[in-house]
Amino acid sequence: MLAAAKAGNLEAMFETAVAYRYGSGVRRDLVQSTYWSRQAAERGHPVAISMLIGAYRRGEGVPRNLAEAVRWELVAARNGDVIAMGNLVRAYRLGEGVPRNGAEADRWLKQYLAAEPTSPDPAGPPAALERYWRRQGASAAKNAAAAARGAEEAVREPASH
Repeated sequence: MLAAAKAGNLEAMFETAVAYRYGSGVRRDLVQSTYWSRQAAERGHPVAISMLIGAYRRGEGVPRNLAEAVRWELVAARNGDVIAMGNLVRAYRLGEGVPRNGAEADRWLKQYLAAEPTSPDPAGPPAALERYWRRQGASAAKNAAAAARGAEEAVREPASH
């Protein structure tokens, strides 16, 4: 799996991030999880984008950085993520990671209220991962095991950043 992730396989990147995030078959490593989340997010993986936003908001695997979280929330919101739209309303209203901007908050609020619930994680990350894996045509357990096997390789051969 790690070789596939390093070769640019989007699903392998995401599954490696998940394995490290939850310690599925490997030592839990939030730095590695965030690294692989970023790799997948940069290639447009919607759940990886959500994971990366959370990492920056909480400072997990990276220094806490609300401006970077907002940058990724903008990406997610522009792709239809309703939760990211709501988070942008809050960010612009309160000045969390961006300067306060009531007009921008109102703009995102209108989009939030008009949006279809297309967020990759309306019920939170575990449910999002389960739904994601179901859409891929495999059980969560099968994919978690595959991710764990790939992440075991990563423990033996850490990614260089």
